[in-house]
Amino acid sequence: MEVDGEIRYWLDLGLEELLFAAEYDGAEWHTSQEQIERDLDRRAWLAEERGWMVEVFRQEHVFGRQQNADARLANALRAARATLARRTVVV
Repeated sequence: MEVDGEIRYWLDLGLEELLFAAEYDGAEWHTSQEQIERDLDRRAWLAEERGWMVEVFRQEHVFGRQQNADARLANALRAARATLARRTVVV
């Protein structure tokens, strides 16, 4: 994501036209308290300051018997479309 010509954050998958992002929080980069807090702060900034909706996926959503990433992604995209007008922020 670029703000004022400066890269602030990278999104795993971002659809700018919907202000929607999907991110995968893998164990290597998203398990320490510092990493978790950084992710929470970044996502709060994206939502509050830029109007982005971020759906977060973890290992259990993608792999194994309880995987549901496809349904979660479809539901999140529907929600992003339905709420876009309310989330649009004028910068």
